[in-house]
Amino acid sequence: MKQKRAKLEPGEDIAQRGFCNKNVIFQVSTEPAECSYKNRNLIFAKLMTSNSRTNTSLPVFWWWGILGLGLIAYIGSLNGPFIFDDRGGILNNPSIRSFFPTLGMFGSGADQTPYGRPIIEFSLAVNYAISGLQPWSYRLLNILLHLAVAGALFEFFRSALSACGWVRDQAVTISGIVVGLWFLHPLQTESVTYIVQRAEALVSLFYILTLLAALRAFAAETGSSTAIYWQKFAVGACALGMATKETMVTAPVAVLLSDLILQRSSLSAVLARWRFYLALAATWLVLAVLMFLFPRSQSVSFHLANIGPLQYFLIQSQAIITYLRLVFWPSGQSLDYWCTPPSLIQAAPYLALLTALFALAVVGAIRRAWWGWSLLLFFLVLAPTSTVVPIITSPMAEHRMYLPSAFILMTTFGGIWIGLNQLGLRKFVWPLAISCALALSVTTFERNLLYRSDIAMWTDVVGKHPENPRARLNLGTSRFRAGQLPEAKEEFHQALRLLPDFPEAQYNLGTALGKQGDIGGARAALAEAIRLRPSYVDAYVNLGNVEVLAGRRSEGMNAYRSALKYDPEQQDANFNLAVQLFEEGNYVAARDYARAARHHVGAQELLRAIESHTSASRSFWP
Repeated sequence: MKQKRAKLEPGEDIAQRGFCNKNVIFQVSTEPAECSYKNRNLIFAKLMTSNSRTNTSLPVFWWWGILGLGLIAYIGSLNGPFIFDDRGGILNNPSIRSFFPTLGMFGSGADQTPYGRPIIEFSLAVNYAISGLQPWSYRLLNILLHLAVAGALFEFFRSALSACGWVRDQAVTISGIVVGLWFLHPLQTESVTYIVQRAEALVSLFYILTLLAALRAFAAETGSSTAIYWQKFAVGACALGMATKETMVTAPVAVLLSDLILQRSSLSAVLARWRFYLALAATWLVLAVLMFLFPRSQSVSFHLANIGPLQYFLIQSQAIITYLRLVFWPSGQSLDYWCTPPSLIQAAPYLALLTALFALAVVGAIRRAWWGWSLLLFFLVLAPTSTVVPIITSPMAEHRMYLPSAFILMTTFGGIWIGLNQLGLRKFVWPLAISCALALSVTTFERNLLYRSDIAMWTDVVGKHPENPRARLNLGTSRFRAGQLPEAKEEFHQALRLLPDFPEAQYNLGTALGKQGDIGGARAALAEAIRLRPSYVDAYVNLGNVEVLAGRRSEGMNAYRSALKYDPEQQDANFNLAVQLFEEGNYVAARDYARAARHHVGAQELLRAIESHTSASRSFWP
């Protein structure tokens, strides 16, 4: 059958005529090229590698404006204190003080963000080498990572949209606006300003690089050196992502969906790339080995006593709707959400909304529409943390929306662009984008102000979630460190009122009482903390301190030994026990414990004192 031809005028959108099919060939006047079903892959390759004249460049003021607003929004937080999990992952993590031999995998606790994630620990070790325990270099690197993710995300969206028919002529503009708004969005502060949550930015960088490299490989001629290079790049980025955070697990599936939906590949074309997909799947072994060697069973498990898969799933139905609301109206953000499982009836409206949105994504994916792909990737990236595997330490956390929010913004703004274009109102695009950018940057600036002070941050959380016992605990701890002991004790009592069996609150209350000289009250609170958690090492250490202060050296030393029974490397327990043995004149045993406390700030001075007394003894007894 003779094929019909249709002329497109310069600048006319191909979507106005329909997609290419077997019977119609479109020829664009500005750059003649035939587009048939048979040579569609060649057209895709051309779109991916050429600078088409139909791609509208972004105004220079947009990029400079985004960079300037981002600098204003984030620069003031550089010297804010370490906060929340920063203490366990950085301050109390001796492994970041060297690059080798462990690459930092062993130093942080099993419930801490960097544990078993060598890329994260290595990045923290780099910061420690630069600025020690000064926060500025850690946050500066986070900001640079945020910029890197934005750059990769822009190129990825531009490449993806260029392959999607009628939106391709504005791929640069749409991608630039979406990424600019994403970069300035206050939801990102928890992954940028909250230092240890750089895990989200790093894994997102590797996730996007994997997808972008895969698109480049698809665009190149099958079997060519270019295609092989980009396939290797994608596999390498995917492997690094697996060593960064577990959410990378869905990246190979995201590549497959992009192949099927964006490239519109047939099953036979996908199977022809079986070696590439097998290599991507092999990167799961990296994740499997790390999870086996460094299990996170204290925070992630199907068998946690407090919450099961069904309860967690119901919590996530509320959490995801809250995330979506924060994308469009970022008010009421919180560093620590206190989530209790809703009943099935309470969760029903949220489940209905999510089911409808997921069904829409599936329909769009089946139709191989760009918006279906974008929505499906939103759900895919969230799936490891927001479905049925309970993360008991943090059922809801804003940093999980770091990358998924980009796909929501793309779907939303892409739809707005289409609507305005159809109505002939494209002139309103830039005023709308600029207004949103200004509003988001102001909100981000205000959000970052809270990171300048522990007390300010936890006061904000308590104000929004007064029923949150962990927030009360952390506010009390912040006030304790600031020397506000009466206020600290009140917050600890409030935490225990909300959650009576709260060992950390008992521990902190006992510590505060001991600081005030209330030995009896401190002993009782610390003993209760140990009753609630028999392996509570820090409680044993502080109980030992209280006993020593009360003149009960033997009881204090027994408490230190109990701590070492659960953690032989505990620095304070080893050091304090060494001091007591030294004062008793047992220099040999004191030296052994002092050597075990080699990372303690006073260990070297104590060892010199022990050696001095040992030498004196040898001189006296020839």
